Amino acid sequence: MTESAMVDKIKDSWAKYKDSRHKIAGDYYYDEFVQGVLNNQIIKIRINHFDVYLQKHLGEFSTSYLKRLINRCIYEVISSIKGGGFAYMANKENRINWCFA
Repeated sequence: MTESAMVDKIKDSWAKYKDSRHKIAGDYYYDEFVQGVLNNQIIKIRINHFDVYLQKHLGEFSTSYLKRLINRCIYEVISSIKGGGFAYMANKENRINWCFA
């Protein structure tokens, strides 16, 4: 699977997720990303929110590749929500920080 295809699969997974506080699919991660960047906080990404296929494949990647992949996903989501300028500045100022929870 290409990197672009993997990015799309991850973003699709986030776009489908909802919980009791976020009734609209996707809002959970959209809120987490924007608030994380605005408040310069670590964004917690839950591995169990991914399907089994993604969980398996993400575990096979090197740490550096996985970091680049998730950063790209978050960047693209933030860009679609807040615009390219906002995402560019967030990236330039190293405000896209995340960890698996």
